Amino acid sequence: MRTDEKPQKGNNQVGFWIKVLIAVLTGIASALGVSAAMHATHAEGFLHAML
Repeated sequence: MRTDEKPQKGNNQVGFWIKVLIAVLTGIASALGVSAAMHATHAEGFLHAML
């Protein structure tokens, strides 16, 4: 984007929220991946935690 162009506020906000959403989803996915990997080594503990 050229600096001499005035960005439209609506588009900027949508892009900002998309970035936030992606960041949140990425964080959740990596957190789930870490916990899944940890629980994979302790499958019995995971089953007890689920029940």
